[in-house]
Amino acid sequence: MTLDAFTRVRISINVCLFAVVATVTAGEPAVGAPQITSLSDSTVNRSGRLLIFGQDFGSTQGDGQVLIDELGAIVTRWTNTEIHAYVPEQATLGSDTVRVVTPGGPSNTQILDVTLRQQDGRVQWRFQTDEQTVLQFITVAPNGTVYTSDLNNLFALSPDGGLLWAAQGAGGGRPISLGADGTIYTGGSLSEGLSGRIVKSFNPDGTLRWERISTPGNNLLAGPSVGPDGNIYAVQDTTSGEGLGVFALDPDNNVLFSNVQFFSFAGGNSEITFGPDRFYASWQFNASGPLAFHAFDAGNGNLLWDGGDVGVSANGLPILDSIGRLMLGHAGSGVVAVTPDGDPDWVATHPGGSNSVLQPSMGASGTGYAGKWLGVGLWAFDANGDTVWLAPESSDMLHRLAVAPDESILVAIGTSGFGNPGWTRGYDTAAGALNWHFELPPENGANQESSSPPTFAADSQTTYFTGGFLGAVNDYGYLYALDVPFDPEADSDGDGILDVSDNCPDVPNPDQADGDGDGIGDACDAVSDLCIVAVELCPGTVMGSTVGATNNDGLSSCLVTPNGTADVWYAYTPSTDGTVIVDTCATFFSNILSVHTGCPGTPDNELVCDDFSCGGKPRVSFDATAGLTYLIRVAEFGDQGLDYTLTLAGPACASTSVPGDADGDGDVDVFDFAMFLDCVTGPGGDGVPPGCDVLDFDADNDVDFNDLGAFQLTFSG
Repeated sequence: MTLDAFTRVRISINVCLFAVVATVTAGEPAVGAPQITSLSDSTVNRSGRLLIFGQDFGSTQGDGQVLIDELGAIVTRWTNTEIHAYVPEQATLGSDTVRVVTPGGPSNTQILDVTLRQQDGRVQWRFQTDEQTVLQFITVAPNGTVYTSDLNNLFALSPDGGLLWAAQGAGGGRPISLGADGTIYTGGSLSEGLSGRIVKSFNPDGTLRWERISTPGNNLLAGPSVGPDGNIYAVQDTTSGEGLGVFALDPDNNVLFSNVQFFSFAGGNSEITFGPDRFYASWQFNASGPLAFHAFDAGNGNLLWDGGDVGVSANGLPILDSIGRLMLGHAGSGVVAVTPDGDPDWVATHPGGSNSVLQPSMGASGTGYAGKWLGVGLWAFDANGDTVWLAPESSDMLHRLAVAPDESILVAIGTSGFGNPGWTRGYDTAAGALNWHFELPPENGANQESSSPPTFAADSQTTYFTGGFLGAVNDYGYLYALDVPFDPEADSDGDGILDVSDNCPDVPNPDQADGDGDGIGDACDAVSDLCIVAVELCPGTVMGSTVGATNNDGLSSCLVTPNGTADVWYAYTPSTDGTVIVDTCATFFSNILSVHTGCPGTPDNELVCDDFSCGGKPRVSFDATAGLTYLIRVAEFGDQGLDYTLTLAGPACASTSVPGDADGDGDVDVFDFAMFLDCVTGPGGDGVPPGCDVLDFDADNDVDFNDLGAFQLTFSG
């Protein structure tokens, strides 16, 4: 059959149109299928976090899948318009496809460039969690698998940082403990724990084995932790008079004993440690109090003794030395060794003097390593409490420390001051000399601090810790893996000075400037103690130190010297007119307080000054005007260094209150979380309890799980 020219042209046009339509249909989802509009990043490494934005994903994952390079991706969050997933370890390097598949059909395709993880200096790798990391635990299995969590997910990673699996609704800052068969035990996430799912058990492949459900609203205070007998021990809050209290489970989730005997007013998340016939746990009885210590019978959960029975001030986490003694904090000034029967063996005081000594990390040799929250002041003591060495102090703040299993290095975590970037450092255990320094990088304008104690691989060659961000700018955190070894011939920062001689080995500083003479270069320990960058102060109490501070911008009429004395500065702006009282009455050493209207502080712009009105300590008062900023100077006498406690009473700050900051101290931390638990009314409550207004985020006249989600996002630590 012969076709005329017009017919041939018409057929050709129709064929072309069909081809175009077919091509468009292949790239677009069918009606009712999900639609991807964008990806959070165009390039992500293997096991990296990827956010997928779009529509019609479905409110829950259900049977939905994220396919990257046609491989199923691990998903940690799924909403109708946003999915959080992780790039599979097996994904092909280079350009890969990203699709979402639901019962409604497959989505359109986006392209993602997949790369390898790269070691960056001392950082072997870092893994981005899907939510913030706040006081998270890290556990390393005998096979090298690393377990950690964020506020809602439990993660398992290979030793080289590859994500093996993630379990939603688990972890949440609870201890992660391992059974001999590789079973993982931890708590529920914050919301899961409060709903009664207090202990969860996972198979080594990440599938849920079982969960222990108890009284809703009563979360764990300590544990879960696996004992030497293979059973799981924990303590549940019994404020309401209900719950399991002190209890033990066998590996099949059978209750071995439940001993309801305590009431809590705050909370805790400590691990449980074990002696031959007993176990130890700590938690807080009130939001501002210390960690109260308890010893229990491992057979029935009966209380054997607690911190009040020791006879000296003793509190803190259940840390044991090599011969089974408890190493507890002693009045903030040192360490007390307590026998398993609760008797004090010896008390050792920090040689540098302090009211902020951290609990020690204990080495296998019997040597303990501690330091000062304010000033670092690393300190080693032997099994009798005698000082082995004392390192120079600095202007920095020490948060955590841990000694490696082979005692080759002491890893410390801290910051150069409130709100400043955090750091991780390696110190020599022979004398406390600095070996290396790593500063956590800021992201999106938010500084990063570590939020967990360092943990080590079995061979002591790698240390792990989590990093979290101040404020609510970033909704994620990181797990870091750092090289521990120290090469005496290395020059890590390339400044021409070998690390062994460099006073700031990971930040270039060829001039080696060390203005405060603490042995740590100015590039690593810059002090923000200038009047022009004074720290905001609101009514309440803060602790601080002048150690490492300068004396270049402050004089007062109480003590006029040519160069002044070392000082630190605070800025207070009241919301209303009123009388303000400021004091350091609770400080051990004498000091000077003055209030100024400008910088630098001088007798000419001084409103008031005192050095002796409160038992030899200063107290000042003045009439404040709403909206004006008053600069408060705390100065030491001479050059001895000063750890101080500063209290301000007066009108509330003019700055907007921080959502979630129930105790009004300017941050949202575990103390505010404890108050949140006390304020929970549930949906449709009879009104917000007194003092709980700042926790009613959605202003619906109750404090419930909707507010809990918002609280998590404001958590700053």
